[in-house]
Amino acid sequence: MFPAKSLILRALLACAIAGPMVLARPASAAEDKGQAAFDRGDYAGAYKEWSVKAQKNDPAAQYGMGVLLLDGLGVKPDEKKAAAWIHKSADQGYTEAQFKLGMLLGAGRGLAQDYTEAAKWLRRAADKGDARAQSHLGYLYQTGQGVEQSDGQAFKLYRQSADQGFTEGQRNLGFMYVTGRATPQDFVHAHMWFNLAAAQGDKFAAENRDQLARKMTVAQIEQAQKLASEWKPAAASITPAAVPAGTGPKPPKSPAAPKTVSVPKTPPPVKPVAPAASAPSPPAGGDAGSPGKPTEITK
Repeated sequence: MFPAKSLILRALLACAIAGPMVLARPASAAEDKGQAAFDRGDYAGAYKEWSVKAQKNDPAAQYGMGVLLLDGLGVKPDEKKAAAWIHKSADQGYTEAQFKLGMLLGAGRGLAQDYTEAAKWLRRAADKGDARAQSHLGYLYQTGQGVEQSDGQAFKLYRQSADQGFTEGQRNLGFMYVTGRATPQDFVHAHMWFNLAAAQGDKFAAENRDQLARKMTVAQIEQAQKLASEWKPAAASITPAAVPAGTGPKPPKSPAAPKTVSVPKTPPPVKPVAPAASAPSPPAGGDAGSPGKPTEITK
């Protein structure tokens, strides 16, 4: 096991309730002048276009208004108004807004911090196959914030997220395997998932993988690498009726399987370490999402 302040726990925390706001494309540029303006950096123009549609109860435009107001793009930032627009969009079943609303509630941005409500909205997005929501909701279950603590539920959600290729879901699943939470301790599968996340540029996963390799045999590492190279992402299963027609965000692109990493002929020895403690609570501020706050509730 790794010590409580090991790279794994620090990495787990680095993702949960905070992360950059990314605007999902609600419709093609030809159909949405606001999106076209946003794409070319004309945020004032996007605000003008979306404000009209948002008043007509268009969920994609409402979400767009929330993004602009939250980050102060083309308009004076106003987190309360941003949260209100995102809430309106989420109420109509817009998946991207449901996920973001959960993040905002977990971080207390524009709304009073409420992990129970955060979990509710993350679950709605997670149930429709949103990999980010699955990972972030998994962290809430892991830490017992807003829901009854359950390593089993956390493992299940991390696995759903990881299977779709979401980096933080893969890293968090690796954490569950390496610490033996809700599953027998398995260094081979922990290495595999850390490796997959590292292949997407996750430095914490790379550090965890390399640290873990010091405790593994060459044969175990080769087996883990083989599993990683053979891994293929699963498609997200989003219920068609879950999002308004023509406005649903596209699922994230699936990453390619990582190339095999070099294996040291003789793994260096590692000193015994104390068992890992439960993951610490996420730091204040940010959004809601994956560890950093829940493993992602993020900014």
